[in-house]
Amino acid sequence: MKSETLMNHLVTNQVNADWMDGRARISYNDGNFSISLSSTIKMRKDSLIWMNAKKLGLEVARVMVTPDSVYVLNRLNREYSIKGLESLQKDFNLPGDFTTLQQVILGNPIFFFSGNMQVETNNIAYHLYGKSGEKESHYYMDNPALLLRKMAFKDGIANRNMDLILDEYGKSDDQQDFSYLRNVLVDSRETGKAEVEIKFTKVSLNKPTDIQFEIPDRYTRVD
Repeated sequence: MKSETLMNHLVTNQVNADWMDGRARISYNDGNFSISLSSTIKMRKDSLIWMNAKKLGLEVARVMVTPDSVYVLNRLNREYSIKGLESLQKDFNLPGDFTTLQQVILGNPIFFFSGNMQVETNNIAYHLYGKSGEKESHYYMDNPALLLRKMAFKDGIANRNMDLILDEYGKSDDQQDFSYLRNVLVDSRETGKAEVEIKFTKVSLNKPTDIQFEIPDRYTRVD
């Protein structure tokens, strides 16, 4: 199969969602700090990502991400912070731009490289890849279903790598192929290694959902 055909498949078969409302278990580990929690994740395309964090059924934090800022409410300490979006990469080694973060949540392909692509194939998978200077993009799709199973990105100049593994595909409520389990592994010279696992238990797509984020007057700002 030609690389152009595979790339076109990646583009046209993305999860199409103007809205998302999901329930998930999230685990984070960077070697020094680890946590596992339950979360509600809501998204309005190209506008905002909203999520909360619960332990033992109690909400301990609430986060809202916009295309330029990250808002965090710490329920336990009655504190809040407002930072630039780049703080996600600095503090947690997570993607520091809104579009990439949105694609990770949806399980969609991330396109950092738009040049000529090459393809390798075997009986079980297709490997689509491209390189421009010190930057590489890799996409792995199963054969013959062409479901995206893994993405890998390497930036030799910044010494930064990211792998995204997608698994447990099922149909969403609007019958799109949706990866209910994904692992994000990042490694960079500045912030080291980190791993995030997102296990969705319920997902609703393309149904407008109420999204509220209010900062109580009694909370103290701690940026």
